[in-house]
Amino acid sequence: MELARATKERFEAARWKLDFQAKDAWFEYYYIHRAIAATREHLNLVGFIERTISTGYSAGTAAYNDIIRAQIELKKLQERRDGLIDLTQPVAAKLNAALNRPVSSGFSPPEQIEPPSADISEEQLLTAFTENNPEFRALAYQAQSEKWNIDLAKKTTILT
Repeated sequence: MELARATKERFEAARWKLDFQAKDAWFEYYYIHRAIAATREHLNLVGFIERTISTGYSAGTAAYNDIIRAQIELKKLQERRDGLIDLTQPVAAKLNAALNRPVSSGFSPPEQIEPPSADISEEQLLTAFTENNPEFRALAYQAQSEKWNIDLAKKTTILT
């Protein structure tokens, strides 16, 4: 009976792990899309600055090296944006795998994710972790089963 309970708890632990993997992939997918949006905004800003410096250079009020610096920064930002865009496919595939969907299934970019509230003390968190962790419960059931096996072995040894 205890081995069955231990198996059930291991199943729960696997379910929790899968849930974590799906949430982790979703948050990573969200982060990448937010980073792409922020990088695009930064690109627009640096592009505006570069155009302003170019105009100043034409008027003789800005140095050429300022234009070069702005263009280098633009190139870095474009490469960062392209790298982030390239990351969306593998992260979406990881999320699909966690959800047991075909790897090529698409997702729309997440709009906004509200962070979970963390109104819990460290002691409450530790207590909840030890009481609700299925791996701990599985080990407790397995230990109880082994204890019963030891008791049974002792009784069998006494009878023989």
